[in-house]
Amino acid sequence: MKDDVVVPVLASAVGLLGALLIALALFWVIKACRKLIAQKYESVPVEMKPRRFSYEEVVKMTHNFHRVIGRGGFGSVYQGQINGVPVAVKVHRGARLTQSQNEVIYLSKVHHKNLINLIGYYEDSTTRAVVYEFIANGDLKNNLTGSASTKLSWERRLGIAIGLAQALDYLHDGCQPPLIHRDIKSAHILLCDNFEVKLCGFDLAVTLTPSHHGQSHVSIDVVGTSRYIDPQYCVSGKLTKGSDVYGFGVVLMEIVTGKQAGPIGVDGEYVGLTQWVSSMFGKAQVGSVVDPRLEGNYDVCSVEEALKIAMACSSENTHDRPTMGEVVIKLKHCLQLETARSNQTISGGYT
Repeated sequence: MKDDVVVPVLASAVGLLGALLIALALFWVIKACRKLIAQKYESVPVEMKPRRFSYEEVVKMTHNFHRVIGRGGFGSVYQGQINGVPVAVKVHRGARLTQSQNEVIYLSKVHHKNLINLIGYYEDSTTRAVVYEFIANGDLKNNLTGSASTKLSWERRLGIAIGLAQALDYLHDGCQPPLIHRDIKSAHILLCDNFEVKLCGFDLAVTLTPSHHGQSHVSIDVVGTSRYIDPQYCVSGKLTKGSDVYGFGVVLMEIVTGKQAGPIGVDGEYVGLTQWVSSMFGKAQVGSVVDPRLEGNYDVCSVEEALKIAMACSSENTHDRPTMGEVVIKLKHCLQLETARSNQTISGGYT
């Protein structure tokens, strides 16, 4: 009889121990996977609660809204200080309050070295102020079109493109659910002292929550900046990750050409930047496409590859566009080509 009791008890104990070991193994596997994801996207997988400021604190930090450093449809951006540390304060009023709430919600959840850091916010029934880290070099748009463009070597431009691609790769495939930015443009790409990218402008962002049918899009009103909007999204109203990829393609063309995304005059007519680049590339006139301020100081193969990436990203058909993860890999290869050329130049390999 004792054996009849001992055997079931031992079996139960062994089964319980096995279950505990399996649970422990799963815990460590999940923890390791999360660590790998965080390492890949260089992100912090935790939600950080932004500080809520009073109106008096916002007035004080901006010196009564004294210095405007940016303007947009949402309102104005002011430079300020908190305990001697510079900050940027974006002030929304009226109808844009819901969109500015998106920024607070999403930027408190997503963290990556190439995304702007949210410090805090203020809100009441008519006004919302969003407080960010201050980025010294301003946005990519002004850097490409102003006198600062002379500082943007081809190697540095590739680094900027890679930083933006990494940010979008994280939003699309490092976040659950995926996040679509919906307003990718050069004015939303800020550059730090070392020209590291900080993506901002999350007013229009939406999460991509697949339906039970496994759809990979969100049906939503078409908004954004016209020259960067995915044409397929415009026609169908279906927003996908590929819509961000399209905007990235236009920005990459701006990086290569030094031109803005607006109309370009060709033979008495005006065409969009994407059409102009595609036309010139088709005529094998790559040299005529590249920003002349680079003065030919670039690896031709690197530039050609970057243009191919830009045209693939801005393809009319969403399904023909690469993922941002694929874009990161290809752009890093472009950077390797340019770095090899630079090293040879320095060592006297080229004359």
